[in-house]
This record gives sequence, structure tokens and C-alpha cells, in this order.
Amino acid sequence: MNIKYISVFLLGFVGVTVNTVTQRDTEYQNIKIDAIPMVIVNGYIVKYSEFLKLKEEYIDTYITLDEEDGFSIFGEPAKHGVVVITLKSRFKSLKFGAGGRQIDSKQLNLVYEKAKEAEAKAARKAEADRLAAEAKKLEEKKKAEEAKKAETERLAAEAKKAEENRKAEIARLEAEAEAKKEAERLAAEAKKAEEDRKAEIKKEAERLAAEAKKVEEDRKAEVKKEAERLAAEAKKEAERLAAEAKKVEEDRKADAKKEADRLAAEAKKAEEARKAELARLESEAKKVEDDRKAEAKKEADRLAAEAKKVEEDRKAEAKKEAERLVAEAKKVEEDRKAEAKKEAERLAAEAKKAEEARKTEIARLEAEAKKVEDNRKAEAKKEADRLAEEAKKAEEARKAEVARLEAEAKKVEDDRKAEAKKEADRLAAEAKKAEEARKAEVARLEAEAKKVEENRKAEAKKEEERLAVEAKKAEEARKAEIARLEAEAKKVEEDRKAEAKKEAERLAAEAKKAEEARKAEIARLEAEAKKAEEARKAEADRLAAEAKKAEEARKAEIARLEAEAKKAEEARKAEADRLAAEAKKAEEARKAEEARLAAEAKKVEEARKAEADRLVAEAKKAEEARKAEEARLAAEAKKVEEARKAEADRLAAEAKKAEEARKAEETRLAAEAKKEADRLAAEAKKAEEARKTEEIRLAAEAKKAEENRKAEIARLEAEAKQAAENERKKENDITLTTNFGNHLQRQFVKSIMNPSVTKVTVNGKVVTKEEATKISVFKVDTSIITYNKEKTESTLEIVLTK
Repeated sequence: MNIKYISVFLLGFVGVTVNTVTQRDTEYQNIKIDAIPMVIVNGYIVKYSEFLKLKEEYIDTYITLDEEDGFSIFGEPAKHGVVVITLKSRFKSLKFGAGGRQIDSKQLNLVYEKAKEAEAKAARKAEADRLAAEAKKLEEKKKAEEAKKAETERLAAEAKKAEENRKAEIARLEAEAEAKKEAERLAAEAKKAEEDRKAEIKKEAERLAAEAKKVEEDRKAEVKKEAERLAAEAKKEAERLAAEAKKVEEDRKADAKKEADRLAAEAKKAEEARKAELARLESEAKKVEDDRKAEAKKEADRLAAEAKKVEEDRKAEAKKEAERLVAEAKKVEEDRKAEAKKEAERLAAEAKKAEEARKTEIARLEAEAKKVEDNRKAEAKKEADRLAEEAKKAEEARKAEVARLEAEAKKVEDDRKAEAKKEADRLAAEAKKAEEARKAEVARLEAEAKKVEENRKAEAKKEEERLAVEAKKAEEARKAEIARLEAEAKKVEEDRKAEAKKEAERLAAEAKKAEEARKAEIARLEAEAKKAEEARKAEADRLAAEAKKAEEARKAEIARLEAEAKKAEEARKAEADRLAAEAKKAEEARKAEEARLAAEAKKVEEARKAEADRLVAEAKKAEEARKAEEARLAAEAKKVEEARKAEADRLAAEAKKAEEARKAEETRLAAEAKKEADRLAAEAKKAEEARKTEEIRLAAEAKKAEENRKAEIARLEAEAKQAAENERKKENDITLTTNFGNHLQRQFVKSIMNPSVTKVTVNGKVVTKEEATKISVFKVDTSIITYNKEKTESTLEIVLTK
């Protein structure tokens, strides 16, 4: 160990007395010394074992020389260094160094001079080192204050930046919330417009359906009323014609019956007279027979003659009676013929009159039917024109409504685009402003970053890149949000147009269907009217044929009566029988005619009832079809309403879900922002507390350093004063600690065995701690401990003297 190193190392021990060295210090006795220095006690060379016997209280001064200085003064024996010890005056009598070689006083003076020079040099170096240490300490303090200030500024900048980021995030969230709110408002307006449009379309459809229903009901009522009127008129006409025919038939039958009854009565009366006469004659014959039997055969002959006479008389009478009856019958027949002719003429006149009346009635009915048909056609045309006009108006209203809705949708779309553009411009302006602020901040940070270390630059660059990424992400998110809103608006517009087109097509189809149904109904009514007209004409033809047939039958009957009258001329009995048979046959024919007429009347009544039932069934069917159509329309309206409600519920659920998600996102972001703000506030508070603690510590350290400096100055002044005093007392007396060698060795070993020392190097070569402890402290030139950043591990670097 050289003097320079020893002098510097001993600076802290000047004037300090160490009382811990003993004669048998186990710590040093166990150390194996490979190079023993020369030991001089009170000017005599002593053995190293004698040196170890010295006690602390014996030593007054203690000087060590390194190998170079020792060798330059004492030669080869001092090649491992020299230890020069002076005992205290009261211990000089002790026999240390007895028998050893005495050292020349010149050599000792050289030692003292070396020691003095080393002390002065060490003092100067120590002062320089102290001043350098103080300057370094002040520099470190200044750097620490600057670092603390920079850290405070960095923390403040980070807090400010975090606050700005938080405000920017809050502004972004608010902008997103506003954009979302705007989107929800636009969606609500679009939904409301869609609902209003659907309501208008539904209302218009209901109005058109109501009008169509009303038109249909009015048309059906008109048709029903017209059918009932025609049916009533046809029924009335049929009843009138039937009544007239029945009356004519009844009159004819009554006359025929009256005539037949009269003839039957006369025939019956003649028969009864004949029978009475025959009975009388038989009775008389029986009486004559009885008398003849009673009187005698003579009487019988007489009676037979008389009977023959009577028979001849009877035959004459009968012939006479027959002639009379024939004459009467002839007269009756002539009267009957005259009456029949008169009746036929009357009936012909009545038939002609009835035919004329029928033709007049038919002409009237045809005129009325034509008038009704014309009125019906005019009404139908008027109704068709009205329906066409209403359909045209409805179509124009629908087109106007569609145009209005499209204009409103376009306006909403333009407003939305304007709002979106305005929002985009605002966001772009804010982004530009934020970008300018960011650039200004980056420029400021770059300006500040130039004043700090490279890692600050890296952090600023990293922060700048993060901000750029976040700004880019925010811009991409904003563009994506705008694109999403535009896509949603476009989708809503397309859905609205598709719905409007679908609704228009449905209304057009319904209008077309209603028009076709109306045309079909008109065609059906026309067919029914035509059919009724044909039926009426057929009925008139049938009645005319029946009248003609009745006329022919009447003529045939007259011919038959004439033939019968001619036959009656030939035989009374046959005539009487024939008249009875004819009367019976006429009665049967009358009954058959009455049955036929009743059957025909019944058939007409049944046909009328069937027609009425058919009309009622058709009306009922039409009513059921109308009700079914109403039910279908109601079902469709209900289905549309349910679909609308389901869609509204779905949209409401989605809106509610979106609102909940938005609220949850806002809550989460607010919580994160609050957490971030609390963290930053805590960090700022902690940094402030650390700054205050650091300021207090630095103030305390500065105060302590000032006190130490003052104490050091006082100590140095005291030492200088003591040194001056000692210099006056004894020029070569150097105040050094007595146990310095042992203390140095212990401190050296202690520094090696420090647990924090994980690595030991000697002249750059790694050695174990056991090997390092074997090194003498006097051979060490420098020993430096280097710690890591965490101060958990250290390396002891030992450099030996040359």
C-alpha cells in the first residue's frame, strides 16, 4: 500500500484514538500473512510476533510505508513495506525491540518526512476529495432537485396529459353519446315517420276499405232492393195474371158446371120421370098381372092386348116424350150454343182485351225494365265512374302521400346527412384541433424532451405513437360509426321504400281485385237481370201459349159439344149417359185443371220462393263473403298490427338493450375515468408527498450537510490548531491511530464478507471471498464496490499495488 492511499484512507482517523486492539486479537492471529512488512518500534527493528504483542494503549504514533517507499529508505528488508511505531513515553521502558538492529536517525527522519509529506498530500487530497465530494454532493443534490423537479414536472405533465386525455375521452364519449343520441333520435324520427306512414297507409286502406265496403253494401242493397222490387213486381204480375186466369177459368168452369148441372138435373129429372113411369107401369103391370092371374086367362089375354096397347101408347108417349126431350135438348143445345157462342165471344173479347192488357203490361213492364236497366246501367256507370274517380283520387292521394313520405324521408335523410356532415365536420374540427393541440403538445414535449435524458425522449416518442394510434383508432371508430349510421339509415330507407312499394302494390292489387269483383258483380247482376227478363218473357210466352191452348181447348170443347149435341139427337139415353159421363169427365177435368192450375201456381210459388231463397242465399253468401273479406282484412290488419307491434317491441327491445349497453358503457367508462382520475390524483398526491418528503429530506440533508460542513470546518480548524500545537511540541510527531493496521484489515475483511457482495475481483480476476480475505490490506491499492440499480447485489473490485 502506498503512502498516498494510506494517507487518504487515514484522513478520517486523524486525532482519533482506537482502544479495541488487544495482544491476542483472534481475528488477526488466524490470518496467515504471506508478505510480512518491516516493523520498527522506537527506532529498533522488531519481529512481527513482537508487533502483535503491542497493546493499543502502548502506541503513541503509527506510520506505514508501502513497498516502494520502504525499499527506497531501508532497502531489501523493507520490500514488503515498513511499519514505524513510537511508544508512549511511559511505555518506553518496555523491552520492545531489544536485541534488534537500531535504525539510523536519518532514515527515521526520512520516514517522518515521507509521513509528513504523505499527510500533507493526503490532507490536500482529502480536502480536494471533500470539496469534490461536496461539489459532487451539491451537483447530485442539484441533479436530484432537477430530477425531482423534472419528475414533478413530468408527473404534472403526465397528470395534465392524463387529465387532458380524460377530458378528451370524456369529450369523445360525450360525442359518441351525442352521436348515438342523434342516431337514436334519427332512428326514432324514422320510426315515427314510418309509423305515421303506416298509420296513414292503414288509415287510407281502412278508409278505402270502408268506402269499398259502403259501396259494396250500397250496391248490394240497391241490387237486393232492385231484385226484391223486380221479384215483387213479377210476383204481383204473376199473381194478377194467375188471378185473372183463375177468374176466367173459374167463370168458365162455373158456367160449364152450371150448364152441366142443369143438363144433369134435367137428365136426372127425365130419368127419374122415366123411372117413375116405369115403376108405375111395372106396378100397374104387376097389379094387372095379379088381376090377370086372379081373373083368368081371358083376362090375361085381354090384359095382354091392353098391355100391348099400353106398351104401344107408352112407346108413343116415350117417343113423344123423347121427341119433346130431344126438342128441348136441341133447344137447350141451341141456347147453350148461343150462350156458349156468346160466352166464347165474351171470353174472346176478354181474352183479346186481356191479351192487349197483357201486351200493354208487358210493354209497360219492358219499358219499366228497360228504364230500370237504363237507370241501373246509369247508376252502375255513375257508381263505376264514382269508384273510378275515388280510385283515381285514392291513387292520386296515395301517390301524393307516397311523394310526401318520400319527400319527408328525403328531408329526414338530407337532415340526417346534414347532421352527420355537421357532426363529421365538428368531429373533424375537433380532431384537427386535437391534432393541432397534440402537435403543440408533442412540440412542447419534444422541446422539453431535449432537456432531459434519452429515455424521456423514448417515452415521449412512445407516448406520441400511442396518441397517434389512439387518434387513428378514434378516427377509424368515428368513420366506422358514421358508416354504420349511414348504412343503418340506408337500410331504414330501403326498408321504408320496400314497405311503401309493397303497400302500394298491395293496395293496387286490392283495388284491382275490388274492381274485378265489382265488374264481376255487375256482370252477375246483368246476367241475373237478363235471366229474369228471359224468364219473364218465357213466363209471358207460356201464359200466352196457355191462353192460346185454352182458346183452342175452348174451341175444341165447342166442337165437341156440338158433336155431342148431334149424337144426342140420335139417342136420348146415350145422350143422357154421355152427358152424365161428360159431366163426370168435365168435373174430373175441372178438378184436374184446378189441380194443374194449383200445381202450376204452387210451382210458380215454389219457383218464386226458390228465387227468393236463391236471392236470400246469394245475399247471405255475399254477406258471408263480405264478412269473410272483412274478417280477412281484419285478420290481415291484425296481423299487420301484430307485426307492427312485434317490430315496435323488437325495436324497443333493441333500443332498450342499446340504451342499457350505452349506459353500462358510460358507467364503465365513467368508472374507468374515475378510477384513472383517482389513480392519477393518488399518483399526483403520492408524487407531491414524495416531492415534499424529498424536499424535507433534501432540506434535512442540506441542513445536515451544512452542519457537517461546519463541524468539519470546526474539526479541521481544531485539527489544524492541534497539528500546529503538536508541530511545536514535536516536529516529527504525527497523530495517527494506534490500531490502524488491525482496524484496516478488519474493515477490509468485513467489506469482503458483506452479504450484499456477490462477486469479488482482484486485478480483474474473479476470486472467492475466502481467497480475498487472505490478501493483506497493505497490499491493496484501491477497493471499489459497485452496486446494481436495485442495490441488492454488488461487486468488489480490488486492485493491488505494483
